[in-house]
Amino acid sequence: MFTAFAPSTVEPLSRVHQSTLRDHVSSRPPSLLGASSGSVVLPAGGPAGRGAGGVSGLSGPPLGTYTDVPSTAGHSVAGGCCQRWFSLREWVRKKSGDPAAEQVRRDEARAARYAQREGLRKVYRGRRVRACGLPGLRPDASVVAKVTEVTEGCGRVKRVAGLAGLMRCGTVWTCPECSMRISVERTALLGKVVTRHVEDGARVMTLTLTLRHFAEHELALSVKASRTAFSRVTDGRAGMRDYVELGLRGWSRSPDLTWGVENGWHLHQHVTLVFEPGTTDEQMTELAEGWFTRWSRGAVAAGMPAPDREHGLDFEILPDGDTEAAQAWAAYQAKGIAAEQLMAGHKKAKGTSRTIGELIHDATIGRTYENPETGAQVQMVDLQAQELLREFEKAIKGVPQMTWSRGKHDLRNILSEEEKTERSDEEIVDDDSLDGEEVAVIPRESWPQLQPRVPEFLSIIEREGTDAARAWLDANGIGWEMPTRLTDTRRRGVRPGSEI
Repeated sequence: MFTAFAPSTVEPLSRVHQSTLRDHVSSRPPSLLGASSGSVVLPAGGPAGRGAGGVSGLSGPPLGTYTDVPSTAGHSVAGGCCQRWFSLREWVRKKSGDPAAEQVRRDEARAARYAQREGLRKVYRGRRVRACGLPGLRPDASVVAKVTEVTEGCGRVKRVAGLAGLMRCGTVWTCPECSMRISVERTALLGKVVTRHVEDGARVMTLTLTLRHFAEHELALSVKASRTAFSRVTDGRAGMRDYVELGLRGWSRSPDLTWGVENGWHLHQHVTLVFEPGTTDEQMTELAEGWFTRWSRGAVAAGMPAPDREHGLDFEILPDGDTEAAQAWAAYQAKGIAAEQLMAGHKKAKGTSRTIGELIHDATIGRTYENPETGAQVQMVDLQAQELLREFEKAIKGVPQMTWSRGKHDLRNILSEEEKTERSDEEIVDDDSLDGEEVAVIPRESWPQLQPRVPEFLSIIEREGTDAARAWLDANGIGWEMPTRLTDTRRRGVRPGSEI
């Protein structure tokens, strides 16, 4: 598991046994599961974990609270050591007004993203994704740590630390770190656009279109069918009638994905529709039903089963002038895979399904299982989740996170020319212009020492400041240089930590 750097004043999250079906590592046979390197903890003399895991003689105290449903994953690793293993629920801290608790939440979320990105280097095939977060943007391949002060809405000032000089993959679907950066900007843009239309008197409807699917359907087929079906919805005479007769002003849509044990990949489209002032609820409902009819026909034409009305369409007409509800939907639609950072809670799929974020977690960090009788723990990554992510990486390539109605119906037309200039995913993540104080320059040769401890380093900068961060580098034997105005063209031959 990743390391969280919590102050002693904040209570650690409690450990709770959990054995529901959706929290088991996988629906595959136990032989397909593997333990993450160095993560297996069994009693001394106990059997070795299968897969790539190592064994140590450490064990924790028994928890004493458990259920009666066995975990097959625990059986496969522990062998005859114990009869039952249970997964430990991983709590996600919610936002609070306590600055110390909020810092802990940010530290844990950042550490999780960094751990996931490191693990994904072994999962994904694309070279760009595997190089994300590595030095290479600066001529000498060094990295600059920076910190800036940000004033929150409540007036409280907090430090925000980051690293400049790292390469970014710019993939919103497959990279936890880049997804967060891109989705934050997309959310802000969509929220601004919808708010302007609501202030102009427009009405808003949120709508979700879902494909019918089965476990044997490959994701590539679902992606193609979704694109074809949505084109049937918005193109042609029926699409033009929506604008002329039903008061439609424009729309924005984003695809969303989960994977389930029973029915495989679950692809749906979240759509925000804006209508002219005075449009009636009946007109908006008629449009929604018409969209579903055309969506269903398009799905069948693309080789998928016809969606049923109960599961294929869901829509909600927002109250007039409710900008808060409109902004909340905008945040949901543009959430990307970094839902925890973009919304107040941690989005989980229903039942036995898993979101892309959960698949990434299971494929990289894994889940912790514990023997309630002995307290022995084993942490395992899900090899099935890794294979699913490779399929996802290939099928989702080239699919935009957000698309808009075109021409005079583009909802962004309500913004000024400067405001509606939308940056590409690559432009967002390549913006390496971190403002604020430069803390330290990390030379290329020192990066391998710092890389596995980057979340801890950034946390110290935010908690304790620049001097403490430099002292931490010295204490851990990590070479660094003082930043100056010549940082971008650093002179060679200067000893780490010396004044230039």
